[in-house]
Amino acid sequence: MHTNKKETLISLRDGLSSATENFPVETLAEQDKDTKELERLLHESETCVTLLAHELQTIENANQKLKSELEHINPNKEASNNLSSELLVQRERNRKLVSITTELKEKVLAMRLGKSHQELRGVFNKKSLESDRLQLAFSDLEKKYLGTLKH
Repeated sequence: MHTNKKETLISLRDGLSSATENFPVETLAEQDKDTKELERLLHESETCVTLLAHELQTIENANQKLKSELEHINPNKEASNNLSSELLVQRERNRKLVSITTELKEKVLAMRLGKSHQELRGVFNKKSLESDRLQLAFSDLEKKYLGTLKH
């Protein structure tokens, strides 16, 4: 792909040099300047691509080396997998214990609130009876007052 870009750029430069007879010199000078700038940028981008490819290859080699060192350090993967599975079992057990503990806390809290709720219900019922009595007394007083107004 880069060779196509270079060939295109070379053909543009050749066309530019033959076109000097047909166009004003100032426009051609600007185009020549732009072409040189594009050629420089193309060269820089090719250099960057080459450097990145080299860096990627170096990193892949280092990664492969680390993998082989890891296999050398821990050749018994099955034992490691057993430890990992034990760890997963313990984590699951821990999650279950946490959920059971949370449920128990909620139940204890509900029991405490239940008592408070019952106490509040009793107070509410007493206040409600007292309110009913006061409304009845107010109604009786109102009747007596209206009765006195008629006389």
